[in-house]
Amino acid sequence: MGEGIKSITERVRKEREQSLVRGAGTDVEQPAPNSPPVDEITENGRAELTDLIGQITSAKVSGQTKMLIRFDDKHMPILNMLQPALKVNVVQFVNFSIEYFFEAHPEIKTLMKNAIKNSLKEI
Repeated sequence: MGEGIKSITERVRKEREQSLVRGAGTDVEQPAPNSPPVDEITENGRAELTDLIGQITSAKVSGQTKMLIRFDDKHMPILNMLQPALKVNVVQFVNFSIEYFFEAHPEIKTLMKNAIKNSLKEI
């Protein structure tokens, strides 16, 4: 047969790293026309971003469970640039985002609990 899965994975990883170095992420969406350029971020905005990045990088990932998830093509260049540009681990970013989402929308947890209770009642 051809290459083994380990060698294919390693080859794809190297190709991806090389494409990031060459600037293959140039297809990232540009900011909206009305948004301020990055150079014009206020000191307050810069401090908020720095604080947010600090919160993400300090997020603890305590579990060992892995899950295969699929990302949209439009998000992959951004996720691939998190580590080299901002020193943000994608796993920490995803875990932080999920935690932030559920804190902002606690009613979703209640909805899920009720749906599970109702499904158990049907059995």
